[in-house]
Amino acid sequence: MKTSLTVIAVALSILSAATAANAGEETYVPPAFSTLTRAEVKADLAAWTAAGLADEGRGDATPDIYSTQYRTESAVYQHKRQAATATAPQR
Repeated sequence: MKTSLTVIAVALSILSAATAANAGEETYVPPAFSTLTRAEVKADLAAWTAAGLADEGRGDATPDIYSTQYRTESAVYQHKRQAATATAPQR
């Protein structure tokens, strides 16, 4: 009994040491730089919402990107986005 408890204690200490060694590692995430203005981002979000795509991501299920409804909403979004880009003033 004493031997098995010693083996378990050694195993736990090895596992905790391995976990502690990995705890210091961090995933590098490069900084994100956007070329869009706040107004452009808000317009894009409005187009996304107006097309109905904001509702597709609600809930636990992943949107069915192959369904006719999703493809139609995506096409509406792309059209609204292109229309907004065409009418936007040039910077």
